[in-house]
Amino acid sequence: MGCDPALEDAFAASWDYLVVFYTEWGARSRWSGPLLELIDELRDAGYDRTLRAGQSLTTFIVSRSRAHGMQQGQPSIALWPRDEQLIVTPSWLPARKLAIGYDCDPRLIELLDELVSRPIT
Repeated sequence: MGCDPALEDAFAASWDYLVVFYTEWGARSRWSGPLLELIDELRDAGYDRTLRAGQSLTTFIVSRSRAHGMQQGQPSIALWPRDEQLIVTPSWLPARKLAIGYDCDPRLIELLDELVSRPIT
């Protein structure tokens, strides 16, 4: 999808780390199971080859960042887990917060596709 193979591998490795993080967190949170299922669905859809995954505390973040760690102004999407839903906030539309279930909601997919269309920075 426009990435070089080494960068795709780095992106996929970031998702591997995220799975470990949320699996270890799972014993303390009832939402980690549904979040891990969503991560699997997003990986099956190929987002792990086009987006870097990370976390800040318990927030799941995806970006087009070449390197680990976000820089000011880099586009990203934050998914804030709550017991019954995710709060999804794209950095380029901070006032647009979506409350969705732990599934591949079409509004989430639309935002992810918009993020994928942005350049890698």
